[in-house]
Amino acid sequence: IRPARAPPRPEEEETAAPTPRREADVTFYHYLNNTLVTKTVNLDTGKVEDSGVQHGVQPPLSRAENAEAAALLIADPLGAGLKADYKDATGRELTSPDQLLLNGAVYRATPGAQPAVLDTCGEHRCVRLFPKVKNGPWIDARSIVVDLSARKVAQLKRG
Repeated sequence: IRPARAPPRPEEEETAAPTPRREADVTFYHYLNNTLVTKTVNLDTGKVEDSGVQHGVQPPLSRAENAEAAALLIADPLGAGLKADYKDATGRELTSPDQLLLNGAVYRATPGAQPAVLDTCGEHRCVRLFPKVKNGPWIDARSIVVDLSARKVAQLKRG
């Protein structure tokens, strides 16, 4: 068994200052140009002090992104199976992502493994949803991918 590592020490100039600098990194996905944007904000002044952009980087999905993917799926003809399974489980119509517990995973394209409409997944922000009825069963939606950048829904080819 290895001993646990000591936590990193603050830089000397940070500890020498009367009050240590307070900052936060804010990260978000920019859908118009498909980039990950990181901004460093000084929490004392509220000003952005540094900014960076990365291409091809996919951070974990937010709750809002999972909900948006579910809304697009519910509104799309490919969401018929999801709505039917929900109705079988609850007796009610599925009309909103709020009716589900949602987990999702970033989907990246694999050459030839999906319909061409999903070939840009990885550059675009794409989601595979794993919906669950609140206090009920999981609903199998693994074959559906939602491209949040293009706002399109597609079904993966069956292998």
